[in-house]
Amino acid sequence: GPSRVRFAVRATLVDNATRQVISSRVFEETVASATEDAYGGVVAANRAVQQVMEALSRQCALAAESGHTSRGQYPRARGASGH
Repeated sequence: GPSRVRFAVRATLVDNATRQVISSRVFEETVASATEDAYGGVVAANRAVQQVMEALSRQCALAAESGHTSRGQYPRARGASGH
């Protein structure tokens, strides 16, 4: 099959005031290369990084929208997204 790029990041969101962990999650994407050369690998890597960064951004936005402040309760995000 085609070559694949796997990109994973563990991100932990911490309340600076209390040092409490708001969420901790692994974000992971695997993207197949469209071509079997270096360029195809670079394109796949860029796509994987972009998808992980979008998921991380959504997670941070959800935490902000939930009103998690140093006075609030902090649910932990669980699981990994991946394809």
